[in-house]
Amino acid sequence: MIFFILFSLISLDEALLNLQKARGEIPAKKIQVEIIDKDKLEKYVNEAIRETYGDQIEDFERILSFFNLIEKDKKYKEEAISLYKEQAAAFYNPKDFTLKVMEGISQDNIFLQMALIHELMHALQDEKIKIYNEMQKRKRSYDSLMALQSFLEGEAILVPLISLADININNEEEFSILKDNLTSLTENFEAFNIIENNFITYEMLFPYKWGSDFVLYNLEKGKWKRIDEIYKMPPCTMEEILHYNNNVSPPKDLLKISKKINFKGYKRGFSTSFGESVIYYIFSKHNSKEEAKKNAEGWDGDQLTLFKKNGQNMILWLFHWDTENDLKEALEGFKTFVKSEKLNLIPFVSKRSLALLFYKDEKPEISSRIFDIINKMEEQNVYECKSK
Repeated sequence: MIFFILFSLISLDEALLNLQKARGEIPAKKIQVEIIDKDKLEKYVNEAIRETYGDQIEDFERILSFFNLIEKDKKYKEEAISLYKEQAAAFYNPKDFTLKVMEGISQDNIFLQMALIHELMHALQDEKIKIYNEMQKRKRSYDSLMALQSFLEGEAILVPLISLADININNEEEFSILKDNLTSLTENFEAFNIIENNFITYEMLFPYKWGSDFVLYNLEKGKWKRIDEIYKMPPCTMEEILHYNNNVSPPKDLLKISKKINFKGYKRGFSTSFGESVIYYIFSKHNSKEEAKKNAEGWDGDQLTLFKKNGQNMILWLFHWDTENDLKEALEGFKTFVKSEKLNLIPFVSKRSLALLFYKDEKPEISSRIFDIINKMEEQNVYECKSK
């Protein structure tokens, strides 16, 4: 949980007062503060990545490299650590309930106060939801982890804006000011071309951008009472975050059925659900944002699995879509992507179910099981992260 603006440790009491003013409450526990250097920061980021991906981090990197989402000579872990070391000023660690602050940071900036309030908000959230435990429940779905992070970061980015601008959220005119301030802040992300042009930065920043829109919408509808209700069942998918003003039904859970597909000579590797936000990113690489958004909408579940053989990688990606037209639009988006990225694609279609087999070199031997599997996607249960 890192706020990407440099700041120093100002009065903790002042920040807590600002949090109380905006949110109406502060953490019950006394917050411990630890000043750390970049070496310690690297240790914490390393640990977070290890706990998320375990010994499958190399498989995750293979997937990103396969789709050219990171440069071939780059490593996800190294790039993520480098970015955090460049940008991070502080973060709240839910494992030991401490606020980590980078050493050697000056004080004279309003954004410094914003960052400290932001991290204290994470401490308050931790008391509401037990962040670490919730993240562990969602580990098997990248999409679900990002949805949780988007909700938490969205609220944590709004609270400092409310507090330091002294905004009364019950006043319609002042709430409009909050909207304008948020727009100015999140537009800066795209102004620096860091959302669409770099996947690692994209995955770090889109929770702030889209999560704040989600929280702002719900805050306007029901104030803090409605936000507190969301903690009882936080969003399970990025679809819920992106389409905050629609009633979104739970997607198909395709993990179990994906395990029934194997390919001769290949070893099964990392598997996850990437969700609508990653699909949007992939489509946006070679299409306008509007076209990418249209082609990614209608998502109703996915499961991507890496298969490995003698240094060769191929990917099987299963999808379920809301309508047959949604499937057709998504397939067109993927066809544009693979043509531009010089990948090979074999699609399998059955009504609203789609299986895409991506490969680069040797064409794999296709199992007839794929046809049986895609015909049974419709029968799969829905994904409910709260019950996992």
